[in-house]
Amino acid sequence: MKKILIGIGAALLIVIIAGMYKFNYLANLDGYDIDGNKITAEKSSQNIRSISPVEFQNLAESGEYVIIDIRTPAELLPENGGQLFDEILNIDFYKPDFRENLAKLDPDENYLIYCRSGSRSGKTLKIMKEMGFKNVANLDGGRNAWLRTFK
Repeated sequence: MKKILIGIGAALLIVIIAGMYKFNYLANLDGYDIDGNKITAEKSSQNIRSISPVEFQNLAESGEYVIIDIRTPAELLPENGGQLFDEILNIDFYKPDFRENLAKLDPDENYLIYCRSGSRSGKTLKIMKEMGFKNVANLDGGRNAWLRTFK
């Protein structure tokens, strides 16, 4: 009796595993992942995310990213806190030509973006995703979070 139950259990396990495999295989054939989300080339080729101050610092130090500070020029002045990094690209979020300036950037380049609190850079992250940028990381909590972590 014990051998029969073990045999039935093993057969049932094989059927379940085969069914899961078939479901995943068919789901991918239809262009959907296991959660039912449509798989697109754009979705799979973009790495758009918010990251911690520690991860942001590590990526900034790697030299593989262009750092974009989207605060106003006045916010960059030393008396207003200055810049977090020496070599940054400043694209003022509030300027009327903000989107045009983003469009001039190479969408295949790696970017780190930040502002004071993370609000403007969070919005910029969405804009850059819509524009087809491939690899953009936003400093979650902005400059304020970075200062709380490192100062």
